[in-house]
Amino acid sequence: MVRYSPGLNADDCKKLTGTDGRDLLICEVSERHSGGLDWSLYLMDVGNPRKQEDAGDSYVRAYFFGVTGTLAACFKLPDGDVDSGKIESVAFVPAPTRHAVRIVVTARLGKAAIPDRIFEDCHVLQDKLRIATVRRRYEFLFDGRRVVPSRTNPPTRYEAAIGGGLKVPPPALRSPD
Repeated sequence: MVRYSPGLNADDCKKLTGTDGRDLLICEVSERHSGGLDWSLYLMDVGNPRKQEDAGDSYVRAYFFGVTGTLAACFKLPDGDVDSGKIESVAFVPAPTRHAVRIVVTARLGKAAIPDRIFEDCHVLQDKLRIATVRRRYEFLFDGRRVVPSRTNPPTRYEAAIGGGLKVPPPALRSPD
């Protein structure tokens, strides 16, 4: 073991070699909080001695992509809708340049209005509530130092995928699969 960082879970990480020869990690994390369920990808440099003061981490994380789902937490957005987002897959494809790797992310996104009479029982019906989602593909390039988004990606706000334009009719209640 070279270094121990409390709270670090490298199970969902892929090691990539940086231009300086050091190992960097691309990691996926999902976190549930009061407003929903977030799925994120970030580049982590556990060997960097700098501190990320705002998070109190002893390693530096650079988030480059994320999706949110408020339906999982029975939480409505300010516009009254709920959204659903999930990262389905992450693929790493060698790029022609040394140390460069293409990162291809497939995510599902959706947004819908759920009638109040159904939503008031959200916690009871949570496993049965589904909204339609669409598959989106996002590409990034790890250049050996940082992760850069492709100019052809669907819209994002900061590093988060936007479900804008994906609003679908109210969900149907379905029995769990």
